[in-house]
Amino acid sequence: MAEVLKVLNGPQWHTYAKEHEHRAGRFADPFVRRREQGQAHPVEDFLFTYYTLKPGQFKRWHPGAGVILLDAAERVSWKFYRAATEDELVLAGLSPDDAHTHAERGSRGRTPIRGQTRYRPHVHPRNLGQHSR
Repeated sequence: MAEVLKVLNGPQWHTYAKEHEHRAGRFADPFVRRREQGQAHPVEDFLFTYYTLKPGQFKRWHPGAGVILLDAAERVSWKFYRAATEDELVLAGLSPDDAHTHAERGSRGRTPIRGQTRYRPHVHPRNLGQHSR
């Protein structure tokens, strides 16, 4: 079975990233303030004290596997990211000419990237935190 790929252009994924950072900040930012003041909350701090998740990591949006981010050169060196190939860009629905153009940009610093983990259906950031039944 062929892997299903989705493409998000720069404005799309930047919007998702900002929305996620805002939502996640509702939990991470108060934790950071309490920590700076030497205070703790036994329930609200659990995510950051029990797990090894740092507030900055929690606030960082990731698209999930099988999603290609266009114009995302700043993420190509991040863990679980890599440049998308021209074939992957075509498989994701770009025309051969557009795929070639974006693949060429990748070698000049405007890299289309995709997660290296196994495919999972894309979850829209607005649905983050909602459990499927």
